[in-house]
Amino acid sequence: MLFRLICQCRPLLKTQAGLFIVHIPYNGAPPAVQAVAAGQVQSLMSNPTALLPLIQAGRIRPLAVTSRERWPGMPQLPTVAESGLPGFEAIAWNGIVAPVRTPAAVIARLNRELGTILREADVIKRIESAGWHAAPGSAAEFARFMTEERKRWEPVIRRSGARLD
Repeated sequence: MLFRLICQCRPLLKTQAGLFIVHIPYNGAPPAVQAVAAGQVQSLMSNPTALLPLIQAGRIRPLAVTSRERWPGMPQLPTVAESGLPGFEAIAWNGIVAPVRTPAAVIARLNRELGTILREADVIKRIESAGWHAAPGSAAEFARFMTEERKRWEPVIRRSGARLD
């Protein structure tokens, strides 16, 4: 199972666009969003649903989404790729995993049941209204996706000098 959230990735934007961006850490999206609205910082990359109330109130201006496709919640908003950085995509994602020794039959059943739920119209509507996109698939597809993501982000992390505290 894979969930995608249109979200943030400053290091990738910095490296692909050759920008100088200073990371200012906040304790979550709400104070960061308020800092942008108050003019304390110039920009923010966050989940569009966290930004929507201030966008609708005219207190902040959206520039682009970091996903490959436009966000259905604001279809007029271009992607970063459409805005001049071809091929750019940076999304946060979450997946459902199980312990390594979980029997294959249990994994298959969990995947089948979760896939059925994630294809229900009301569930899709709720997930998408939160800025997410459900992408049900097999455990093997998810494993390949995680491997591809690791390969894609490893050089970005190395170049950025990011470290765990």
